[in-house]
Amino acid sequence: MMYAVGFALVCHFKVKMRDLFFSLKRGQNLVFNIYQRFSSKVYQRNKIKTKLVNQFNRKTYMKRDKVELKAIKEGAVSYASLEKRLSYMRSL
Repeated sequence: MMYAVGFALVCHFKVKMRDLFFSLKRGQNLVFNIYQRFSSKVYQRNKIKTKLVNQFNRKTYMKRDKVELKAIKEGAVSYASLEKRLSYMRSL
């Protein structure tokens, strides 16, 4: 009985290895295809995220610049203190 179970496992393993070999030979490695599909989805998602973040940053920078320019024009903030604050923020 044990011999039959062992023989069945060996045959099953041989068939799996043969299938894997031929799939690799044809260039259709399932693991690689799944990885490729997943990585391209992640790439697309990251690309969209980056685009949205860039748009948001562009809008906030424009708003911030407008507010700061208005403050400078009104004399509420000196340009030197503004530069000091910006350099501090960039260093973070």
